[in-house]
Parts: sequence; C-alpha cells; structure tokens
Amino acid sequence: MNRKRLVTGITLACLLIVGFVVMWFHTPSCDCGISHGTVVIASVDKDSIVIAADSRETEIAFREKRVTHTDTAHKIFRIGNTFFAVAGLSELCNMSTREFVARNYDTTKSIKENAPVIEDKLKKALQTELDGYSKKQKGYLAGHDYSVELFISGYEKGMPIFGHVDAGVKFVTLFKNPVESFSGVSTGGNMPFDVAGIHDHIYEVKINFNSNKLQTMRRLIALEARHHNDVDSLVQYAIIKKDGYRVSFGRSR
Repeated sequence: MNRKRLVTGITLACLLIVGFVVMWFHTPSCDCGISHGTVVIASVDKDSIVIAADSRETEIAFREKRVTHTDTAHKIFRIGNTFFAVAGLSELCNMSTREFVARNYDTTKSIKENAPVIEDKLKKALQTELDGYSKKQKGYLAGHDYSVELFISGYEKGMPIFGHVDAGVKFVTLFKNPVESFSGVSTGGNMPFDVAGIHDHIYEVKINFNSNKLQTMRRLIALEARHHNDVDSLVQYAIIKKDGYRVSFGRSR
C-alpha cells in the first residue's frame, strides 16, 4: 500500500512538473513585456518610393516596471525586390514581426495578392495572442494600442506599388478585444505620403513633399522625437527606383 502511494505521489509530481513546463512555454510573452516600434513615413511618385523610419525600439518590462530603449532597430527590411517597414509591435508569436512577415510573404506573388493574406494572418495571430492573455496580462495592456502596421512597396512590371496593412486593437480592455484590420494597395505613384505609428504632431505642421522628400521626412521624425520618448531622431531610410535602390540603416540625422 505504501509503495503504491509512493508511486502515485511520484507520478503526480511528474505530471505537475510537466504541466508547469508547458504553461511556462505557452504563457503569452505579454507577461514579461512587449516591444514596439514607432514612426514610419512613406511617399510614392512615378519616379521613386521613399520610406523613412526612426530607429528606436521601446521595450516595456511589466514585472520590473521598467521601460528601456534601443536605438538600433531595423524597421525597414527587404525580401527579394520588395521592401517592408514595420510600426507597432516588433514581436509577434514569439518571433520578431520581421520574421513573421518573412515566413508568410510569398515572393512568387504580387504585393496586391500578398496584402490581404498578410492582413488575415496578422489579424489571426494578434487575436490568438490577445485571447490567450489572462485578465492580469490584459491589465498590463489596458488602454494601450496593440497593433502592427506594415508598409509593403516595390516596383512590379516597371510600376511603383505601395501596400498598407494594419491589424490590431487601439485600446485594449480587460474583456473581449476583437482585432480589426484592413489592407490596401495603390499603383502608379499617386500617393503623396502615408504615416504609420506615432504621428500626432506631424499633421499639425505644413508638409511639402515636392522638395527633398528624405529631408522632409527627417524633419517630421525629429519633430515627433522632441515630443515622444518612444521616438528617436536617428533615421533609417530606403529610396527605391525602377533600376535599383539605396538603403541606410540608423545613420542619418
């Protein structure tokens, strides 16, 4: 009898340990903290596509109640001949948002074909994460934005193409958080400018993209940096043309 009890006790202990390990590895990352990016600006005309972003990534550690900044985040990246820029959450499903996009983007298809697919996958991934959070974890995020904005751009058949995908919840609550999303693609270089992330001061000033676009974007990002700790004036950019591209990461002020 005692031996049976001992075996039963050991079995239960093993099951508890396994259960703890499973819960540990499947606990949403929000319990530890979240990382997010900030400002991305894009402009498209018939001659070029220009994208600029700040280089600051903000990490909020909930347990330690600490906010830290890293000014080396690569928010602009390339897959094949297509360029991407990310604002919002820089981590998703226990991987970087950049990796998530790379895994789900089909380089054999056009930007127009990819945009709704990426939108759907982002929406489902964000919904799964939010639904998996406990009320305590939602409490960490309550009132905050929990979203990803993605710019997709490049030249296809000699034409500039620009896509914008957005998925997320603008104000997280302790209860249900239905993720909303949209995607759109423009063709032919008729988009003066688009902004993702923090931009409350950008729209308060006169914007002229008829002059040097990159210099204008630098000034707008610097403007937000003066008002928000989550934004840095260290700018990375990509200039994409039909016959090539020029990229700089985190070296232009």
